[in-house]
Amino acid sequence: MKPSAPLREGRLRRRLQVLGPFIVMGGLLALLWAMVLVSASVQQERIANGGLQQLRLINNAASQQTRGLLQGIENNLQVLDHWVQAHPDTDPRQDAALGELMARLHEGTDGLVHLGFASTTGTGVMVPGAPPWQAGMPAVTWGDPGKTRVGEPLRGAPDQPWRWPVSRRLSRTAGDIAGAVAWVDIAKLGALHKGLRDQPGGAITLATAEDVIIVRTPIVEGVIGSKLHKNGPEWLLPASAP
Repeated sequence: MKPSAPLREGRLRRRLQVLGPFIVMGGLLALLWAMVLVSASVQQERIANGGLQQLRLINNAASQQTRGLLQGIENNLQVLDHWVQAHPDTDPRQDAALGELMARLHEGTDGLVHLGFASTTGTGVMVPGAPPWQAGMPAVTWGDPGKTRVGEPLRGAPDQPWRWPVSRRLSRTAGDIAGAVAWVDIAKLGALHKGLRDQPGGAITLATAEDVIIVRTPIVEGVIGSKLHKNGPEWLLPASAP
């Protein structure tokens, strides 16, 4: 015998009374999870955008720092070029006053840049006051007279520090001396970048216009002097020296 309609309705009403809170709770949980997922997605997007903005700021700061460094170097090389032109009868290898001038210019860079001269073959030569490692340093390349040229990282021997040469061909040669060179201490340059990078996992890489790595902070063995792999978006590429 089938239950009457009022009896069936009573049973259904009792089931709804029992299951109703669970149905409502399930709906609320689903809504809360949806809100959590949306909030997490928005937060991730904000974090990603913040990271991109931070990278752009670091890249701009490193670029400005490098431009300022190169501008200062160019000015110092012009000073040496002018000195050579103003002393046509003086051998730079023998003039103590020139050594004192280079020492003052070196101090003005807080020890970051050593100035010197190189021969027609681009090999470093000794002048008064120059550090011994400059004698016979590997060849740098000369541009047009009076033009500054950014080179690639060099070192005299595998156990010697890396240095980044920026050279200027003299307007007039002085014997076998063809140009002035600024040797940037790469280790000290990397130390300057420590204050710019996003600690602790961030890194800054500086490369030449030919994509040769000058310095990476923090230092990674075997990276200096190697080619940069352009496998990232434009904003990830390092500040390149002009």
